[in-house]
Amino acid sequence: MSEPSRKTVVTAIGVYNLVQNLLIPAPAYVPTNLTATCGLVVLARRQGCSWDDLGLDISRAGMGLRLGLAGAGLATTVALAAGAHPVTRRYLLDQRAAGQQSRDVAYRALVRFPLGTALFEEVAFRGVVHGVWRLSGASQAGAAVASSVTFAIWHLIPASQALVGNPLASRLDSRRSRVAVVLAGAVVAGLAGLGFTWMRERSGSLIAPWMTHAAINCAGYLVGVAAWRRSAKHSSITPPAPDGVTKEEDGRNHG
Repeated sequence: MSEPSRKTVVTAIGVYNLVQNLLIPAPAYVPTNLTATCGLVVLARRQGCSWDDLGLDISRAGMGLRLGLAGAGLATTVALAAGAHPVTRRYLLDQRAAGQQSRDVAYRALVRFPLGTALFEEVAFRGVVHGVWRLSGASQAGAAVASSVTFAIWHLIPASQALVGNPLASRLDSRRSRVAVVLAGAVVAGLAGLGFTWMRERSGSLIAPWMTHAAINCAGYLVGVAAWRRSAKHSSITPPAPDGVTKEEDGRNHG
């Protein structure tokens, strides 16, 4: 596979990163991401990637499921532990949880995060980017680095959006400190990407990293909602939602 093939994939994902975070309205987030997921698979297949290259070979599903269950269980346990400790729980508080009804919470936990966010990102980075790099002659380590670096860059905009309504933002008194936190968030995403890549390579299936990724997003969100509601219950005043952010449009990625 030639070098332009890599550039084509990275360019397509980069353009979609801007479209997703800046242009797509909240109600269209899941269907648009599912469409983009299919589009990336078609693009990779046309460039020569097999189902196995993409981590989508059905024969590997069993191993992927077993490893995915273990990863999801660990992620959920860590999230619950963070929510249970006062020191870490306060950083999970998010004003964007204010006013969300049970159906909104259920939609995010059961549809938006697992299908709109985790599925797209696993197919894009652990599937397509990883597969294209491997098929073009890169080593396993090279493909892991490529998918994780692009995954980190993908999270720059979401990391900046995540500061809105987070208690940590009030402690950042300069633009430089905010940029540092955003970059740190992207680095953490990249490191998580290495872990997801290990799961994909270990099992040969995207099911494992997808289940773990979805569990991290969903468990973290649910713990954050619970922490916010607990805080609001014991407070006489509920802080208003951040300016320019509505209940329906409270960030676009969270991934």
